[in-house]
Amino acid sequence: MRRALLPFLALLVMTGCQAKPGGGVTWELSKEIVAPRGPLDITASFPFRNESAQTTRILKIVVCCASTMAAFGVPTEVPPGQTGQILIQVRKSEHSHPLLLTADVTSSDAAKNPKRLSLLIRCAQ
Repeated sequence: MRRALLPFLALLVMTGCQAKPGGGVTWELSKEIVAPRGPLDITASFPFRNESAQTTRILKIVVCCASTMAAFGVPTEVPPGQTGQILIQVRKSEHSHPLLLTADVTSSDAAKNPKRLSLLIRCAQ
């Protein structure tokens, strides 16, 4: 049985919002998508917010799968009070079994403790 080749692209996209006191970066860590059967390009957004008083820098994104590519775009720095999102793009194959994908995001606020983003893709019945 041949394994499906799943190209991934993780992008950093930043959007503005008002500053809010607090600390650290808050993440949406998991998503579940129900997709139709058959091949399909899927994009999932994982929003985050820098609630600290310092600029947070996205240092690295590692997508875990048999065949992967990971990249993040500019800007990689998120000022205090700003929000952003990590976008994961997946090309789903013909298979109809559930697919669990993860991306480990390392940022300057927690360089020794990467955040794991999880994307579960289920096929519609």
